[in-house]
Amino acid sequence: MTRHNQFGDAAILLNVRNILAGDGTLNWNAHVPVTEWDGIRVDATGPRPRVTEVSLGNRQLSGTIPADLGRLGRLERLHLDFNDLTGIIPPAIGRLTNLKGLQLSFNRLTGTIPPALGGLSQLQELDLVGNRLTGVIPVTLGRLARLNLLGLSKNGLTGEIPGVLGNLANLGTLFVSETEVTGGIPSELGRLARMEVLDLSNNQLTGDMPASLGRLASLQMLDLSNNWLTGGIPAELGNLSNLEELLLSGNQLTGAIPDALCRTRKLRILDISINQLSGEIPYALGRLPELEYLELYGNPQLTGEHPFGIEY
Repeated sequence: MTRHNQFGDAAILLNVRNILAGDGTLNWNAHVPVTEWDGIRVDATGPRPRVTEVSLGNRQLSGTIPADLGRLGRLERLHLDFNDLTGIIPPAIGRLTNLKGLQLSFNRLTGTIPPALGGLSQLQELDLVGNRLTGVIPVTLGRLARLNLLGLSKNGLTGEIPGVLGNLANLGTLFVSETEVTGGIPSELGRLARMEVLDLSNNQLTGDMPASLGRLASLQMLDLSNNWLTGGIPAELGNLSNLEELLLSGNQLTGAIPDALCRTRKLRILDISINQLSGEIPYALGRLPELEYLELYGNPQLTGEHPFGIEY
């Protein structure tokens, strides 16, 4: 078998193979051209070939993430999701200034989110969902100006959601559910004009819902269920002309159901059950053309008939 000459990036990958692969099997070796290695994409247009993608999702890998991956200076995508990786996210990953996608979801990673990730100025997707990460959400993530997806759900994160996330002008999806974050919902999130999905459910968030959320003109799904939110449902949510799902169940919301919600003509799902809402149920909710699911139970002070004619 011929031994192929391996360029610098390939040599780095050979050094990290056993650390990363753990019990998994990869065909990375010096006798196979790097262009044929599992999950590797190479840009060979320049004088020196460079690795641009390491994509090893769902490969049954059970090692750790080697810090030497931070030496792959042209890397644009690092996808290691749906494996059994352990250990920390190496801060050295923050040196990958060309990185556009970092997907590490659904592993068993521990430790904190490295503040160094805030240096990934080209990053568009950061998905850390479904690990065992702890500590606070670093404020440095507010520097990721190109980010359109931020997934932090299903971890052990604590502290408050940083208001600087409102600086992420291109953010379209924010998942911070099923963690242990506390404090209020930052009003700065209302600046995210491109936001389509905002899921902060199943946390320990307190305080009022910011009226600024009514400025999220692109929002299609808002899930704030199963927190400790108080105060009323802001009438400004009626301005969300693209809203399809509004999930507010399992809080301590009070006051009346705003008539303004009857302006959300694309609304399909409205769940405001298990709160402390009171007053007359707006019958016009039943005239929303797309509404398929309306849950009102667990609000004993509501009066009037359910718009769909069912018990609540």
